[in-house]
Amino acid sequence: MHRVYSHEDWRAYFQDELERRRDAEEDFTSRALAVRLGMDPAQFHRIVRGRTPLPFRYVPAVAEIFQMDRRATAYFEELLRCDRARSPEEKTRSRERLSALKGVAARPVEAGQADFYGHWRHSVIRSLVGLGGVKGDGAALGSLCIPPVSPDEARESVDLLLDLGLALRGEDGKLRLSESHLTTGPDVPAPVVRAFHRQAIDLARSALETIPASERDISAVTASLDASGLEALRELARELRQKVQTLSHGTRDPDRVFQLNIQLFPVGALSTRGLP
Repeated sequence: MHRVYSHEDWRAYFQDELERRRDAEEDFTSRALAVRLGMDPAQFHRIVRGRTPLPFRYVPAVAEIFQMDRRATAYFEELLRCDRARSPEEKTRSRERLSALKGVAARPVEAGQADFYGHWRHSVIRSLVGLGGVKGDGAALGSLCIPPVSPDEARESVDLLLDLGLALRGEDGKLRLSESHLTTGPDVPAPVVRAFHRQAIDLARSALETIPASERDISAVTASLDASGLEALRELARELRQKVQTLSHGTRDPDRVFQLNIQLFPVGALSTRGLP
């Protein structure tokens, strides 16, 4: 995760970066940074002293100097907005956006834990364990899955979670999660991930017919885009996943488990040029 996420004030971030980079590059001073930004050093001094805000036009140069990706750049830009906010409401909205962009820490699933993605019920059982208060072998969790799974299947899922280190049993006998949030790590084989996605899509197909509309939200949009639009949509999808994890992390007393699938794929030709 980029270092900018550990800051809620862009000036403090600049100061930390200057100190860190100065250890490796003696000539990386505030004056040198101002020059690289294309800014008058005196103006830069006034800005970092808090006398004037940093203009947004310098964001691309900052992103390049400090090697920020699209999300880190958006976070830094939001820091600038937060710095400009005057009313409590503006501050609150900006900090909410910062929290969503930062997301929550998610531990990658390792290659040796790839069996976790072998069946959709493992993920659901894990989330049910996360609701708290689960004792015994977890067989009763099967009836809480939608669609339900057998007690034996639920027990197998719990045993797998324990074997993989994704769940632990406390001294009080209750099951708990070893990590609040997981993400698919780079070491999980692609065929395993694709198989899991197929199962998730099948669950959505079933929910369309079996779950009341008041308890689900299934929608779609067809759009014409270019290559840059595709990348922008991928970033929006990534941000949505982060926001969902942040929302989940901030829910004090969760009482149900949801599955959110995001599919983005082409349904039309790359070009219509040359058609009669």
